[in-house]
Amino acid sequence: MTTLSDQAQVFAPVIRLDVEVLRSAPWSELHGRSCARCGTGLSPETAVDLARHDYKIDDWVNHVSSCRPRLCRRCVPLQLRDTASAIAADDAEPPVPHHLAALVSRLSVALGALIPVVEAAAERHPAGSLRRAGAEAGLSEARVRLAHPPRLGDRGRRFAHAQRLARSVVCLLDHVARLTTAPKVGAS
Repeated sequence: MTTLSDQAQVFAPVIRLDVEVLRSAPWSELHGRSCARCGTGLSPETAVDLARHDYKIDDWVNHVSSCRPRLCRRCVPLQLRDTASAIAADDAEPPVPHHLAALVSRLSVALGALIPVVEAAAERHPAGSLRRAGAEAGLSEARVRLAHPPRLGDRGRRFAHAQRLARSVVCLLDHVARLTTAPKVGAS
């Protein structure tokens, strides 16, 4: 059975940390000794390497610093959800064109990795349950979004597609959370 923890390294290229978090993070979190989200110490078995992050230490300083933060496997889905939510936000700014193409590609890979995780979690619920039906609807929508990328066109259209992919990532992460938690008494 595929789990979020098994797929953690697949999600790493999509995950971005907020600049304000990087500016205030201790050295151990910036350089992968501890989780950049929760601060717990990391070992090779528990760590997920993130992409290099470039950031300015202060707005008034012209120097750009770099770091290679890492997350613990428990924090990867949480940070992935935060990153996808930021991309899907109505006020999100589209990245430059070559970053946009990479973003769409990374979101597609993350979505492709999430689909079997949600399918496996949904199969553990009865066929008529609301949780399973909701997950199946989310899976269907995610597959449609993956199968129908926009034709080459303007940056706005491609960024709108990236936002739709990000919304599907958030949706599927929510379904995994619902499907893997114990239902309340009387709920389906």
